[in-house]
Amino acid sequence: MPKPEQENPGGPSEITSSGNRISRRVQELLLGAKENWALLVDRDLESPHLFLGITTKNIQNLIAEIQKLGFALGINQLKYSMLNRSVPTISILPLLEKAAVQDVGPEDVRPYRGVIKQLDLNLGCVDGVLGCLSFLVVPMVATIPLFMLLNHKIEKQVPEMMPKLLAAAQQHIRNEWGLVQQIGGLENPRQQFNSELAWLSRDVSVALHTVFSEFISGNGVNDIDYEVLAVEGLRKGATAFLGRRKQEQYNLPLLSIMLRRFGITDSQIMELLENPNLDIAIPEILSALGADAYIDIQGKRRSVVAILKERASEDIIRKPLVGMNPIPKKLAAVKELPTLISDIAAVLPRSGSDFVNRYRDQAQRLGVDLE
Repeated sequence: MPKPEQENPGGPSEITSSGNRISRRVQELLLGAKENWALLVDRDLESPHLFLGITTKNIQNLIAEIQKLGFALGINQLKYSMLNRSVPTISILPLLEKAAVQDVGPEDVRPYRGVIKQLDLNLGCVDGVLGCLSFLVVPMVATIPLFMLLNHKIEKQVPEMMPKLLAAAQQHIRNEWGLVQQIGGLENPRQQFNSELAWLSRDVSVALHTVFSEFISGNGVNDIDYEVLAVEGLRKGATAFLGRRKQEQYNLPLLSIMLRRFGITDSQIMELLENPNLDIAIPEILSALGADAYIDIQGKRRSVVAILKERASEDIIRKPLVGMNPIPKKLAAVKELPTLISDIAAVLPRSGSDFVNRYRDQAQRLGVDLE
């Protein structure tokens, strides 16, 4: 007859004790797996299609492009750390709105577990352990108990955290009210953005025409280095634009708002324009700005941008890159400038007053009075 196991007379270590508690909890969850099936399966919760009248897909696209631009300009990425959590935060707004009027329980949190996992709520070690196991490609059967533990923890702790989460959301609503009012003060923010972009496009186009015309008049068309001249035109046009903005010759309220918002300075922009490898991205930059110039080549009127694109596609540019990195990461981000500009336009409202009213309504649903 086997002898019963005896407990360690010295008592289990704290680590062993903690491990036993986790093990017992896992056993409880697995033994009651049928009843605890809801702890195992996360239902996919779709993000709301619209937020303040803006599609969340457009918001996601813009977030990705802003982060790339922030890297290109060398801006501290901490400024953008919360952007990754923007859409998940939008997705749990109904839960926050409910918490503004009544207590929420585990059953209220359950549909939101998937998006809550994308937020940095500091739910403890279980999440970290699960991440390590996923990285090591442990078989799914081994991770099931941890999924259940994490889901149980979310359902238990998030209701307790809701007052703090709601307070943070309310404070954010108040903090952004000034920015919303600035944008809402414009009759048509999207149209305003396109108008301001047109001023920049005009200045760069004029500079391109001047640079190419002066070169051709003195040297002819046989020795044109299109990329070098295009970069020179871009720099001169951008410098003229920033100078007129500083002298308030242009009315650029939206550009000023966005530059302040993301901490982008004129000097950072000019530093990027001085990059020795800028010619790699020049076709995309000029296309994004809608800037161009036309020159006469062998009796034909040709677009400078069209010529640059042809040369890029034919891999005519063969000069060695300046610096050690064969693929300049900053310029890789700048090459996506056309996408960034279209994404900015897509999230800007067509009516400033309507945008303000939508924001005020959202604030009220979260228990915030902005008046």
